Amino acid sequence: MINWIDTLPGERTAPVGASRAYVSLAWLLKVRWGAVFGQAATILIAHAFLSFGLPLAVLFALLGIEALSNALAGRYLARGGVPWPRVAGLLLALDCLLLTAMLAWTGGALNPFSIFYLVYITLAAVVLDARWTWALTAFAALGYGSLFLQALRAPDQWHVAFRLSSHLQAMWWAFLLAASLTAYFVLRLSRLLEARERDAARAQAHSARHARLAAVTTLAAGAAHELSTPLATIAVAAHELERSIARLPQPAREALASDGRLIEAELQRCRAILDRMAARAGEPAGELPVPLPLRALLDETLGAFPPEDSTRIDVVTPAAPDVVRVPARSLVTALVGLLKNALEASPPASHVTLAVTSGKGRLRLRVEDRGAGMAPEVLARAGEPFFTTKPPGAGLGLGLFLTRALAEQLGGALRLESAPGSGTAATLELPLDHTAVSHSI
Repeated sequence: MINWIDTLPGERTAPVGASRAYVSLAWLLKVRWGAVFGQAATILIAHAFLSFGLPLAVLFALLGIEALSNALAGRYLARGGVPWPRVAGLLLALDCLLLTAMLAWTGGALNPFSIFYLVYITLAAVVLDARWTWALTAFAALGYGSLFLQALRAPDQWHVAFRLSSHLQAMWWAFLLAASLTAYFVLRLSRLLEARERDAARAQAHSARHARLAAVTTLAAGAAHELSTPLATIAVAAHELERSIARLPQPAREALASDGRLIEAELQRCRAILDRMAARAGEPAGELPVPLPLRALLDETLGAFPPEDSTRIDVVTPAAPDVVRVPARSLVTALVGLLKNALEASPPASHVTLAVTSGKGRLRLRVEDRGAGMAPEVLARAGEPFFTTKPPGAGLGLGLFLTRALAEQLGGALRLESAPGSGTAATLELPLDHTAVSHSI
């Protein structure tokens, strides 16, 4: 199975659907317990104050069925049962059936408590999806309609049925219309609230990512400021050391010169690390999106690799735009980082793929390696600042984090797909209407 991630680690929570289903079912069980006690109290009050008796044994037997179903569902949930939507759906269908039976024993369609069908439809719209809601709406309409048939077919009420048939039909149609409108508007409201919650969660995650980016940038700026002076001093000392070594006799001169070159190389490496840390992805100092031929962008990306590595990169560009509008230096840096990760993860003789495609208003740059893939726990942390599986000194763990920041600054996203034994694919998606200037015909 392919694992995927498109948010920063630490920001993912339990699956929204599973969490919502559990909360909805637990809440529904509480509502049903309240309904059991409320119906029991209503039956006893009506029996005490009405001029005719009620079939208490039958009514309380029906209430007992409702209470037993609620207890069994609560036990199922408490023992770790999966809160499938069908559990809540079947409970509400049972409630509609029990309500129909109670109404049939207490006046049928003329019982004013038939309005409670709408309560169950509303509950279904709140805790279930549209399919279950409309199914329960139809079930409630059938139950209510069966009460009319009961009134019309009673042998000792033909005269009443004759006078009330038109009235009962109108009541049924009115109920059907009210139930449909209730289901529709509550479903719309529920879905709008869900969409607003998702938007709020995305905004919160986006804000958290930018806060992390600001923290990394501040750290880099502070490190560059604090280390610039000692690094400059080391550079001067190394240069003086090389001049002094040059005056020494052989063979000591060659050995010390090698050490001097090593110091100089490591010094340049420290400066390069500080430069990469200080580069704020998507917001480089003074860089604006500019029109750039896609071919030139890819050539510049491949040119950053030595020949032995660039020949291992297979570039595929089916139906890609001719020209894109991007911050070129930042996008090249991001692509180089993704390709470098892919080359390092793949066996030495294998190739990696850079595929550039477009569709549905998106430009996609997909890098696939031939490596061993990532375990789910590693994939879950991929993109976290300063997290890396490379040996010490081989990487800072900022590449994926800054690439995702760049994508979001341009209105896109970074998606990672990986599975043990299947390699890893990183897809950088950018909105085509912002990046494409012209498209090949």
